[in-house]
Amino acid sequence: MTTDLLGRTALVTGASRGIGLATAAELLRRGANVLITARKAEPLEAAATELRALGHKGQVSTLAGNAGDADARAEAVARAVTEFGSLDILINNTGINPVYGSLMDADLGGSARSST
Repeated sequence: MTTDLLGRTALVTGASRGIGLATAAELLRRGANVLITARKAEPLEAAATELRALGHKGQVSTLAGNAGDADARAEAVARAVTEFGSLDILINNTGINPVYGSLMDADLGGSARSST
Protein backbone atom coordinates (compact mmCIF):
# COMPACT_ATOMS: atom_id res chain seq x y z
CA MET A 1 0.00 0.00 0.00
CA THR A 2 1.40 3.38 -1.00
CA THR A 3 0.57 6.40 1.10
CA ASP A 4 -0.56 9.33 -1.02
CA LEU A 5 1.16 12.55 0.10
CA LEU A 6 -0.26 14.80 -2.59
CA GLY A 7 -0.50 18.35 -1.29
CA ARG A 8 1.76 17.69 1.71
CA THR A 9 5.09 19.43 2.26
CA ALA A 10 8.24 17.78 3.56
CA LEU A 11 11.54 19.22 4.73
CA VAL A 12 14.50 16.84 4.41
CA THR A 13 17.84 17.84 5.94
CA GLY A 14 21.10 16.29 4.74
CA ALA A 15 19.46 15.57 1.40
CA SER A 16 22.28 16.13 -1.08
CA ARG A 17 23.12 12.40 -1.12
CA GLY A 18 22.56 9.02 0.51
CA ILE A 19 19.57 8.37 2.76
CA GLY A 20 18.36 11.97 2.62
CA LEU A 21 18.33 12.02 -1.18
CA ALA A 22 16.58 8.63 -1.35
CA THR A 23 13.99 9.78 1.19
CA ALA A 24 13.31 12.96 -0.78
CA ALA A 25 12.86 10.87 -3.95
CA GLU A 26 10.32 8.63 -2.22
CA LEU A 27 8.39 11.59 -0.82
CA LEU A 28 8.26 13.12 -4.30
CA ARG A 29 7.14 9.79 -5.77
CA ARG A 30 4.24 9.82 -3.33
CA GLY A 31 3.27 13.34 -4.40
CA ALA A 32 4.74 15.53 -1.65
CA ASN A 33 6.45 18.83 -2.31
CA VAL A 34 9.93 18.67 -0.81
CA LEU A 35 12.38 21.29 0.42
CA ILE A 36 15.82 19.71 0.59
CA THR A 37 18.65 21.19 2.62
CA ALA A 38 22.37 20.53 3.00
CA ARG A 39 25.41 22.61 3.90
CA LYS A 40 26.89 22.94 0.41
CA ALA A 41 24.89 24.61 -2.38
CA GLU A 42 26.52 22.90 -5.36
CA PRO A 43 25.86 19.26 -4.35
CA LEU A 44 22.40 20.30 -3.18
CA GLU A 45 21.53 21.77 -6.59
CA ALA A 46 22.87 18.62 -8.28
CA ALA A 47 20.59 16.54 -6.05
CA ALA A 48 17.61 18.73 -6.94
CA THR A 49 18.35 18.32 -10.64
CA GLU A 50 18.46 14.54 -10.14
CA LEU A 51 15.16 14.60 -8.25
CA ARG A 52 13.42 16.77 -10.84
CA ALA A 53 14.52 14.39 -13.59
CA LEU A 54 12.48 11.63 -11.93
CA GLY A 55 9.32 13.37 -13.15
CA HIS A 56 7.20 12.83 -10.03
CA LYS A 57 4.13 14.89 -9.10
CA GLY A 58 5.71 16.77 -6.21
CA GLN A 59 7.94 19.80 -6.59
CA VAL A 60 11.43 20.15 -5.13
CA SER A 61 13.11 23.26 -3.81
CA THR A 62 16.51 23.79 -2.19
CA LEU A 63 18.03 25.81 0.60
CA ALA A 64 21.70 25.56 1.51
CA GLY A 65 22.42 25.90 5.21
CA ASN A 66 23.77 24.14 8.27
CA ALA A 67 21.09 22.25 10.22
CA GLY A 68 23.12 22.95 13.34
CA ASP A 69 22.42 26.68 13.01
CA ALA A 70 19.16 27.93 14.55
CA ASP A 71 18.76 30.70 11.95
CA ALA A 72 19.21 28.21 9.09
CA ARG A 73 16.60 25.91 10.63
CA ALA A 74 14.12 28.76 11.02
CA GLU A 75 14.75 29.87 7.44
CA ALA A 76 14.13 26.34 6.14
CA VAL A 77 10.78 26.09 7.94
CA ALA A 78 9.73 29.55 6.75
CA ARG A 79 10.79 28.75 3.19
CA ALA A 80 8.79 25.51 3.10
CA VAL A 81 5.67 27.32 4.32
CA THR A 82 6.18 30.26 1.95
CA GLU A 83 6.82 28.12 -1.14
CA PHE A 84 4.40 25.27 -0.53
CA GLY A 85 1.85 26.62 1.95
CA SER A 86 2.58 24.30 4.87
CA LEU A 87 5.12 22.06 6.54
CA ASP A 88 3.70 18.62 7.29
CA ILE A 89 6.70 16.29 7.41
CA LEU A 90 10.19 16.73 8.85
CA ILE A 91 12.96 14.26 8.04
CA ASN A 92 15.91 15.32 10.18
CA ASN A 93 18.58 13.34 8.38
CA THR A 94 21.64 15.43 9.15
CA GLY A 95 24.50 13.01 9.61
CA ILE A 96 27.20 14.85 11.54
CA ASN A 97 27.67 16.58 14.83
CA PRO A 98 30.51 19.10 14.61
CA VAL A 99 30.31 19.81 18.36
CA TYR A 100 30.83 16.24 19.55
CA GLY A 101 32.40 14.69 16.46
CA SER A 102 31.60 11.41 14.78
CA LEU A 103 29.39 8.94 16.65
CA MET A 104 31.92 6.27 15.67
CA ASP A 105 34.54 8.11 17.75
CA ALA A 106 32.31 8.69 20.79
CA ASP A 107 33.67 7.49 24.14
CA LEU A 108 30.78 5.62 25.72
CA GLY A 109 32.77 4.41 28.74
CA GLY A 110 31.82 5.62 32.19
CA SER A 111 28.43 7.09 31.32
CA ALA A 112 27.09 4.09 29.43
CA ARG A 113 24.70 1.84 31.27
CA SER A 114 24.61 -1.87 30.80
CA SER A 115 21.28 -3.37 29.77
CA THR A 116 22.17 -6.83 31.08
